[in-house]
Amino acid sequence: MKAKQTPKTKNPDRGVVILALGHAYWGRWAYNLAMSLKYTCPEVKISLLYAGSGITQIVDKSLFDKVKEVPAKYYSTDGRIQYLKAKTALYKLSPYGETIYLDADMVWLPKRSVMTLFNELNTDFTMANRSWMALESDNLTDAFGIWASPKHIKEVFKFKEGRFYNLSSEMIYFKRTKEVSKLFADAFKLFDDDSFNISRFFNGGMPDELPFTISMIKNKIYPHKDNYKPFYWESAEHLRLQGADLNNGFYAYSMGGHISHPMMKKTYNNLVQFYCNQFNQRFPFFWLDKRGWMPGRQNL
Repeated sequence: MKAKQTPKTKNPDRGVVILALGHAYWGRWAYNLAMSLKYTCPEVKISLLYAGSGITQIVDKSLFDKVKEVPAKYYSTDGRIQYLKAKTALYKLSPYGETIYLDADMVWLPKRSVMTLFNELNTDFTMANRSWMALESDNLTDAFGIWASPKHIKEVFKFKEGRFYNLSSEMIYFKRTKEVSKLFADAFKLFDDDSFNISRFFNGGMPDELPFTISMIKNKIYPHKDNYKPFYWESAEHLRLQGADLNNGFYAYSMGGHISHPMMKKTYNNLVQFYCNQFNQRFPFFWLDKRGWMPGRQNL
């Protein structure tokens, strides 16, 4: 089933959460994202959750309503740092009753407000996604899953049915409900579960999207819409969209991935320069491919 729909409150406690964990560049990108969000919606609340060197290069923190350090228990396992684990703890980390989590490596587009997205989401939980496969399908294969074999996951957890989603956790929306709390709690536990095999590691460890995929099956809570892609990601779509073409249904421009096409860098940098001009920022932080400074991305 899809996540339940609860009525919208008149004055909801809404806000955006961004993570800046580890390297200082995540904080710099988070600042770019915050500028873009505040430009389109000055009243939006933004919380920056950080660890390591995440905020060491942010001079002006005024765009963030809250800046809080993430306790190590949410991103480490037996002393080993796994920053992606923090995404599975977002339910506990978010200060809001209604949250949109955004990866720092994106920039909001100037024609649409984040509040419009909040108002569109008449559900308790959703996540961006690109496809799914029914576990009860006769055509279930090992090849479908990006991070693990759906067939293997079905066997390990003894699932009879369910939807194995290819998720994109760059965008997660949730409200505070008992059901959503359990969904996140199970994903947090699954992050450290070694009872199943991973077909592809990410940043040297568990990809956070896989525990979410399994937890959704366990809890029978799924994204509110199949193939839900509110942000444009050139690496997946290959449509070469630029400028005004991006305003056709998209809210943000994603820079996900270890290396970016020159056109992506140009588009991102142009948007960042525009927002810097609006906020009187003299020194824009332009795009730097992750492969150049993240060891875990060099072999992807």
